[in-house]
Amino acid sequence: STWGLFSRSILMAAASASAVTTKTPIVLEQTVFGRAWDIRPTVDVTKVSQAETARNLGEQIVKRIHETERLTVELEFKNIKVIANLWGFDRLVELKLDNNCIEKIERLGHLVTLTSLDLSFNHISTIEGLATLTNLEELNLSSNRITKLGGLETLAKLEMLMLGHNRIGEAPEGTEVDPKKVLDELRYLRQFRSLEMLTLEHNPVALLHDCDKFVIAYCDSLVYLNFRLIDAAARKAAAERFNDDLVGIREDEAAAAGAAAERDKEAQELARLGGAHLLGFETLWDELFDEDSEAAKWRLLPGVEGPLDKYRESFTALKDAFIASMFAVHTERKELIAAFYSEIEAEKSAVEAEARADIAAFETWRRRVLYPEMAALVERREYDEFDAQIQSKLTPAIAELSDKLMDAEVFVLEQFDDASIKFERAIADLVSNHQSDVISFVIAVRDLEMAFAQLLTQLAEATQAQFLKDDNNDAVPEALAVLFNDKEGLPNLLAAAHDLRMDKINASEDEFNNKLQRDNETLFARVRDELHQRNRDRVEEIHQLVLQYEHERDDVASSGLSLAMLT
Repeated sequence: STWGLFSRSILMAAASASAVTTKTPIVLEQTVFGRAWDIRPTVDVTKVSQAETARNLGEQIVKRIHETERLTVELEFKNIKVIANLWGFDRLVELKLDNNCIEKIERLGHLVTLTSLDLSFNHISTIEGLATLTNLEELNLSSNRITKLGGLETLAKLEMLMLGHNRIGEAPEGTEVDPKKVLDELRYLRQFRSLEMLTLEHNPVALLHDCDKFVIAYCDSLVYLNFRLIDAAARKAAAERFNDDLVGIREDEAAAAGAAAERDKEAQELARLGGAHLLGFETLWDELFDEDSEAAKWRLLPGVEGPLDKYRESFTALKDAFIASMFAVHTERKELIAAFYSEIEAEKSAVEAEARADIAAFETWRRRVLYPEMAALVERREYDEFDAQIQSKLTPAIAELSDKLMDAEVFVLEQFDDASIKFERAIADLVSNHQSDVISFVIAVRDLEMAFAQLLTQLAEATQAQFLKDDNNDAVPEALAVLFNDKEGLPNLLAAAHDLRMDKINASEDEFNNKLQRDNETLFARVRDELHQRNRDRVEEIHQLVLQYEHERDDVASSGLSLAMLT
């Protein structure tokens, strides 16, 4: 439970920090798990090698892991110094390694499902190695040698943090404690907005005046501090003492949260557009004019803003409609991909179920029919017939099972290939059917650009003619006057700007089509690689399984039947 570690920690706090035995510290290994879970090898250890015994024990541990829905590991008082050999515990939710000799938090990064971790009563001096454990809700690091807060930034779900009996706030050797600086370091705890339980007792920082008030004021969500319920009086005292300090902090946090939310919104939209290869179309309007170094000059023309605004409005309407249309295509494409993988999973499940049934039937026949018959032959001392049974029944049965499994893999690979061909054709047809939408959009934008360029040219010619006709042009900006005095200058400038925008428009079509083609090629290659890799893996698994059966057959031929083979 959420508070299970709370009550347990109260009891543990009464224990001696020197409770660890004086035996030689060990590395966490599978024999430790075997003793902790009371798991023993199922083979006769007097008749097999140490390597075979270790392999068998490992298999029993893996089986326990896979059969346990809510996996917990309790390894207190095991004299463990080094954390290791936790690979495979990917569904672990609770890990207790308290009262050991651990000096470093390491090799835990893959335990991403972990919600509770107890490392109390060890020799840890630095909080580290926890960044990926983002589901952690309970963390007990009490009774260690920790001097500084840190290493917890990603643990946003923390509800309980036990840090009592450490060295937090301890002054470096040869220096004096700066109370204000030490207290300010506790602001680090404010980021944990779900934190309800915190212990800091028996740390140097806890001896400072106003430490409890500081923590209560800065950690709004706290319910318990140092095993005591925070009552209304304590909250009021903390608020009165530190409210002025928190006003500015809360304002800054609110502003930062708003800015972060806006950035997240923008990032999500960019990711959405990027996923559909539409990012270039969303920013196309800005790109049409950003690279026009002379735009500042022609935009000085009187009356230019009206046509430009109309151009922008028409372009935006076209762009929004096009993006909506392409998102519909993108959604349909994702649905095709999901349907394809669903079909593949169904095929895989069917062939794997059939394979499991074949293996189970072989195992049943071997252990319940053949081996008992062979055991009876041994009892009757019919050793030649015993050997004959191996050659006439067991060897052909292994070969038959191998052929069945391999034939099933050949069949399913053919099914996968057929499904892949249909899938690729469906994606290609979808893209082809909507290619006209891309062409229509680009043509419409070209028409808008042509109309705008024509209006701009007419406006420029009329304005230039009026400029050359008037004697008093003091009100005309100097940059524009220079262009007007050069008969070909303004027309050339406008023509160059128009050509630049047309190049951008044409390039957008090519870029979109190229990205979509590359994306499809990558998708198809990935699908083929995944399916063929799956087939290669299955063939290797079958090969290893057959080798295992053949090795056991050879063991039976040389050493006879073991008790484990008959159970």
